[in-house]
Amino acid sequence: MATHYTLDAVEFCLHVSGSWNFILHINAASPQAYFEFLMSRICSMPNVAHVESHIVLKECKRYDPIRLGSAS
Repeated sequence: MATHYTLDAVEFCLHVSGSWNFILHINAASPQAYFEFLMSRICSMPNVAHVESHIVLKECKRYDPIRLGSAS
């Protein structure tokens, strides 16, 4: 039986290949709020065995194509 979780702080969830199964983009008001959400909502899920966190320091690019090298 599938379990449904409502996680309002999760802005999007990606199912990815490789050593990770999912990447969650979480929006929190502060590092403490993030920690509390992570511990109480994510780490407490029965199917979660391992969690890694990364904090976004700066958004460098969104939406438009990234141009690499010089135009020919």
